[in-house]
Amino acid sequence: MTLRFLKTLKKSSFVLATFFVCASGDLGAVNQTQSSLSLTQKLEVGDWRDVDFECYERMRKHTTDVEAIVVQARLESYKGRVENAITFCNWALLFRPNYALALYLRGVLLSDIGKVESGKMDLKLFLRLTEFAKTPYVLYLRARAFSYLDDYTGAKRQEDLVLKTTELETAEIDLLSRAYVLLNRENWKDAEAILTKLSKNNQHSPLILGHLAYCHSRTGKVELALKEFESVATIAPSFTANFAAWGTAFELQQKYGEAISKYSTALEFDESNVYALRRRGVCYSEIEEYSAGIRDLNKAVKLAPNSNIVLLDRAFVYKQNGFFKEAIADCNQVLTKNPKNATAWYQLACAKASMKDLNGAKLASEKALKLSPKYLAALCKHASIVSEMGDHKAALAEYDMAVKINPKCPDVYFSRGLLFRDEKQYAKSIIDLSKAVELEPKDALNFCALGCAEVRNQDYKKAIADCTKSIQLNSKRGHPYFSRGEAYLALGKYELALTDFTSAIGTYASYTEAFEKRAETYNKLKKPDLAKRDLEKAKQLRLAEKD
Repeated sequence: MTLRFLKTLKKSSFVLATFFVCASGDLGAVNQTQSSLSLTQKLEVGDWRDVDFECYERMRKHTTDVEAIVVQARLESYKGRVENAITFCNWALLFRPNYALALYLRGVLLSDIGKVESGKMDLKLFLRLTEFAKTPYVLYLRARAFSYLDDYTGAKRQEDLVLKTTELETAEIDLLSRAYVLLNRENWKDAEAILTKLSKNNQHSPLILGHLAYCHSRTGKVELALKEFESVATIAPSFTANFAAWGTAFELQQKYGEAISKYSTALEFDESNVYALRRRGVCYSEIEEYSAGIRDLNKAVKLAPNSNIVLLDRAFVYKQNGFFKEAIADCNQVLTKNPKNATAWYQLACAKASMKDLNGAKLASEKALKLSPKYLAALCKHASIVSEMGDHKAALAEYDMAVKINPKCPDVYFSRGLLFRDEKQYAKSIIDLSKAVELEPKDALNFCALGCAEVRNQDYKKAIADCTKSIQLNSKRGHPYFSRGEAYLALGKYELALTDFTSAIGTYASYTEAFEKRAETYNKLKKPDLAKRDLEKAKQLRLAEKD
């Protein structure tokens, strides 16, 4: 059974907007007055419909109004019209070649559509132009520029300056830059407090409301977040990042179908939205539509070939789909650039373990743990590998250690429960898997694993109830149908068992065990010809597995 720690969305996964304020493009003009930021500030805190109209009026009167041109470029980018946004940036730079915000925005957009080297040139020039910046909004932009250039030390340094310079600030634009840094660092509580305060006076700002909704989705206020995303969509119906964040909220609830729908809407507006592509790819994998997942992640890698996050997402989906060599290649590509990437070592361990290269998997998981000693996923993977190598006592000790590190982590109980199940200690397995269900009651996989353990323990009625719950949470997975079918078969309810084994095969056409169990069921129903057909199919699948 695959460990599920990669479901967790890390801080690098999402920030709604990175286009902040830098109203003057002059080299030294980074400490502008509030009045000179009026139009740009309205974009951050106001209703975009009003901003759009004001941009139009200003450009109509003055075709060289560079601030209006760049604000219009940002509006276009938010609506997913990337090429239009780049055109507006080019227009602004025609009039002001060193206009910093235009360089920043064009650099980001070019990078996002795969023109990485051109994007880097713009971002490097932007950093030179703003080298002596002290205002929080420019410092935040610099942090994002460093991130795009893969200089995460430089990015952290700029973010630290933002936090330091905004400790006592009350200006909305500075508070927003502080909130953005807190979001990036997953400090949801403090970011939520700032955004809640700002939203009271800015009830039609898509950016403030969108970020606040995202915070609410991360702090457990899911229903409120969903209403807020819907509200933002009313104010800004083509705000592509809002739909992507909306999808993330559903993904956090493990409602993968709804998440895919929102990510798809984001991609309708902007087909180059790498975040929406990679997260939709992972969601497809979660519902076992692996081909669709790989297709999305291949597109994402093409757009962002140097992104470690995208490569690791693809490695995860490759591994889920049985393409272990491809998964290993993606992990190695990341590790070549950054050998201290613990997640890459962990994923490499998962892929090697799937290929039965247990020594290589053990070494990779140990590398991950050396870099991050409390990395629960790596610790549980190491325990799983050690168990498969025959040292069950050591594996159990590592799972116990993981429970001590985080006694409220459902995945640890899930993993230890699987070990007990494999050891045929079904009562202990059921206790751990029940704890996983208690801690994460909306996870279909927890109920499925519990149902399977209950089948092994001959608790057939409980197994049927838990497998049914798993199916209700995610009807596209085959395993709960299979386990429930086993329970029905044991109880002599052959027609129900037949239906479930057929459903399992419907979700996964190469489900060897389901063909074998369906054959057994056909024999019980006195249908030997159908049983023979299924057994022949199972035999072919077994041979294919060996090949």
